Amino acid sequence: FNWLQRIKVALGLACILEYMHKKTETIPTVLQNLDAAYIMVDQDCNPVLFDFSCVSGGIFPIRQGWPNACRFEDWDQECDRLCLSDRYDRLSDIFAYGIILLRLISKRAYERDYLKRKESGDPGTYGWAEKEYWPRYTDIVFRNQRKISLVHQSLRAHPTFDFADGLKITSLAMRCVDFSSQRPRMKGIVKSLLKLNVVRQYWDFLDCDKMLSFLDVEFLSQG
Repeated sequence: FNWLQRIKVALGLACILEYMHKKTETIPTVLQNLDAAYIMVDQDCNPVLFDFSCVSGGIFPIRQGWPNACRFEDWDQECDRLCLSDRYDRLSDIFAYGIILLRLISKRAYERDYLKRKESGDPGTYGWAEKEYWPRYTDIVFRNQRKISLVHQSLRAHPTFDFADGLKITSLAMRCVDFSSQRPRMKGIVKSLLKLNVVRQYWDFLDCDKMLSFLDVEFLSQG
């Protein structure tokens, strides 16, 4: 599962979420349980979602609150980010996407059992990333000046890896898990991924035109 394949999964998943989040209905569709446990990858490295039991909005009934079945891996951190509100919206899907993106680039193993993680002292993906990315002495005002890559060393050795891409995608992932007011929207996430050197260079190999065919036409000019 190399760097180029992981980029394809990240972009493909972002396109799926952007399609769902578009305001084609009065209320946009949100997954509520976006999690690595509910995503499969086919032989061409296309992400496939297979659990829509918690989907809300659009043509589906509105589901509010935080049902246990809809908790994702770093659910406890997301509670803090939403200030314990009982509304799950697109921004929470984006937080969950950020967690998946961090896992894709860092190769951190997935652990579904929150209690097991807590007992072992594992801070979870979010806790680990924040500790690695924001040194304790760094004030929030200077966050944008941090230039740190959380890409795993073995992935950096792949011939398609670009150092600048590593910095950009790390920054993107961290913005996805930042306070809700600072998170990008899925449209912005897709655009950011399209600007990566690896995507521009391997546009046809990644089959980007197909991935973008059901989104706004403006995306097509990015290639």
